[in-house]
Amino acid sequence: ISEGVDIINHSVGWVNTNFTDGAGVICGITDNARANGILWVNAAGNSAKMHYQDFFLDTDGDDWHEFTPGDETNDIQLTSLAYIYVFLTWNSWPITDQDYDLYLFDDALNLVAWSDDWQTGTQEPTEAIYYIAPADTYKIAVAKYSATGDQKVKIFTFYQDLEYQTAAHSLMAPADATGVMTAVAIDQANWTTGPQESFSSQGPTNDGRTKPDISAPDGVSSFTYGTRGFFGTSASSPHVAGAAALVLSAMPGLSPDELQAYLEGWAVDMGDAGKDSIYGS
Repeated sequence: ISEGVDIINHSVGWVNTNFTDGAGVICGITDNARANGILWVNAAGNSAKMHYQDFFLDTDGDDWHEFTPGDETNDIQLTSLAYIYVFLTWNSWPITDQDYDLYLFDDALNLVAWSDDWQTGTQEPTEAIYYIAPADTYKIAVAKYSATGDQKVKIFTFYQDLEYQTAAHSLMAPADATGVMTAVAIDQANWTTGPQESFSSQGPTNDGRTKPDISAPDGVSSFTYGTRGFFGTSASSPHVAGAAALVLSAMPGLSPDELQAYLEGWAVDMGDAGKDSIYGS
């Protein structure tokens, strides 16, 4: 704000900072920028296949979540030595006494990593696992340690697709913020027709707002990535920011709201008619 910028591109996403509802510190920064006349464009995230969200389900009463009735683990596959990042949160923000824990087993059901932080009323509803693992099938599990109800739980991974996936609500903060223009990705070879990249995060937000806001190309040549292509919503977001800069240079009096509305108004409508939670406008 102090630098007097008009447009920000932010090809970064954060997890375990809210429940995809536009709340929290990260989203607050973007909303403050918008209130001070800045159009903040953000990548939606590439988590459609690396995200899960649903109510805690325990049909057999053993305090382990069932991702589908009878299956208490959500598998990921490693074909070589790799990092595993798993993040758990639940809809008890900002602080909670509803306590859930996160576990990681190998294919033989040996416990290899876990996160069992206390939630006693003054802590955030988050757990996280970081683990370096050899090739194998690994199983993510969620346990209820102490909770009075069945909260809605949310899992993100960073590098491995989940067995049970939830594309909806897979936006990474601050792509869920009210003050952000959120961009999803379509391969540049099909950018006027779709479909959306299968990994591209989707809305809506958990507080009922339609996100993303607009689609833009990825798979483009760049100085850094060369002709092999720059993929992901981190590529689509700067396309939107660049287009916004061109429009603002021609019509310098536009407010952030007017600038966003102009871009959305000229977007090719794909998916459901009107603004939708897959393609945006």
